[in-house]
Amino acid sequence: MIIARPRTSLRSLAPADRADFVALRMESLRTDPLAFGTEADEESSYALHRFDILMRYPDDFCLGFFADGQLAGKLCFNRDRRRRTRHRGTIWGFYLRPAFRGQGMGRSLLEVALDRIDQQSDLEQIKLVVVSTNAAAIALYTEAGFTVRQLEEQAYRLGAGHYLDLLHMTRHAQK
Repeated sequence: MIIARPRTSLRSLAPADRADFVALRMESLRTDPLAFGTEADEESSYALHRFDILMRYPDDFCLGFFADGQLAGKLCFNRDRRRRTRHRGTIWGFYLRPAFRGQGMGRSLLEVALDRIDQQSDLEQIKLVVVSTNAAAIALYTEAGFTVRQLEEQAYRLGAGHYLDLLHMTRHAQK
């Protein structure tokens, strides 16, 4: 029996990908609710706005991982806009559908994004935030050169007496 592997590709999302971005963003919040600081019902009205902001600025982008032409993962980046903080940017919204995890797809998505980020002039520092219990993501980020700068205890409240801690990680741009 021959099992067909999906054809995969990575590319920047374009305005035409707006609906797919929103659908995947909402899926990520439902599939991995503990990995994100926003809950699906809070994000539903904001996801379109978030995508439109990404399309507005040339240094901001969202890379998409496509399997057989369908958006199956994403990683977004926003550069700070104020003069005093323009040397920094933030990776956010990293998500890969469960069927594609553990196969190096997330690593490829992160590597392509970091290559693009590193090419931005005057950008010195890349930031991200990850839930402290997400060992796979922490290992991937550490392998890519990120280091933990801060532990934010009880950052997300899940309910009475239940919290998640966050790790704030940074990496210096590789020029």
